[in-house]
Amino acid sequence: MQRGDRICQFLDPDVGKIFLETLQKQGINFLCNTEIKDAVVTKNKGMWLNLKDRLSGSNYVEQSDVLLVSIGRSPNTKGLNLEAAGVPTDRRGTIQTKDFWRCEEQPHIYAVGDCAPGTMLVHKAEMEAIAAVDCIVGKPGKVNYDCIPGVIYTSPEVAWVGQSEEDLIKNNIPYNKGIFHINKNLRARITHEDKGLVKVMTCPTTHKFLGIWIISNNAGEMIAEGAAAYHNGHTV
Repeated sequence: MQRGDRICQFLDPDVGKIFLETLQKQGINFLCNTEIKDAVVTKNKGMWLNLKDRLSGSNYVEQSDVLLVSIGRSPNTKGLNLEAAGVPTDRRGTIQTKDFWRCEEQPHIYAVGDCAPGTMLVHKAEMEAIAAVDCIVGKPGKVNYDCIPGVIYTSPEVAWVGQSEEDLIKNNIPYNKGIFHINKNLRARITHEDKGLVKVMTCPTTHKFLGIWIISNNAGEMIAEGAAAYHNGHTV
């Protein structure tokens, strides 16, 4: 169930559409624009879910064996006694930072990774930690947040780096677009892994990458080449 009108709303629309269709063919049913009002556990260990269609406003009931509530992650900063150190957090537990990962209220304290603002990805945390230590010892620390890749580990996988087409349109950024469908690749067809596409957006003037999106088996490995090209300013 999803309160929004599509699953994984952060995905590029073309990729998100194929992702949804692929998962539906695997037998997964999605209820978008739907919210759970409450759940009633039954004697046979199942439950009744009282749902609301956010478009029509109508209420209805569905039966379920198990309910998994997944509404994002929060920093695990409780119990660190941050108040004693004078380090405040927001309501989610995130430590607010300013230049070079210094805490806003206590600049001699640094915060990186999941407890700091930004994506909760291990490679983001690793690069921030390295950069923060560089700053502590007087060296220039830098993290290129624009080229941090993301991966959804499903089958097929979804991976991306940079901006989506939706982002580019919203921000009035001109771009060129190229799409390659995985079913055009003979190896993918032979191994019956031919669902998906590679979508690339580039700057019309500099021809540098603005966004690279992949839905395919092994997309998590394939995006590494895209991230390297994106980070080093290579052209298409």
